[in-house]
Amino acid sequence: MITLGVAIQHVKSGKLTPIAVTSARRTALLPDVETVSETDPGFEVQSWLGLLAPAETPRAIVERLNAAALKSLAKSDVREKFENLGFEIAAGTPEAFGAWIRAESAKWGRIIRERKIRID
Repeated sequence: MITLGVAIQHVKSGKLTPIAVTSARRTALLPDVETVSETDPGFEVQSWLGLLAPAETPRAIVERLNAAALKSLAKSDVREKFENLGFEIAAGTPEAFGAWIRAESAKWGRIIRERKIRID
């Protein structure tokens, strides 16, 4: 499995033929390519990027960083560059991002425990 941002240039050149995407919804870059969840409901694996800071970072600094990121991501040229790489912009609050990270950690932690996945 590779990220869409890496694969898209190879797909466009004809070197790769996509079988499915692992996101919850089809991507605008490859609208005719099905998601895995269309045949295996509930399946979703995604890569993501986000800004993180140490837990003790003062709230004012976190808010300033978030405001700067939101301002940048609101610019059409910045959004277009990310979208052309296969990223969906999901900018929001630090609290929402923290909740999403906790939910993903719980989901993957459960899968790791249930399947007894170990590092060799």
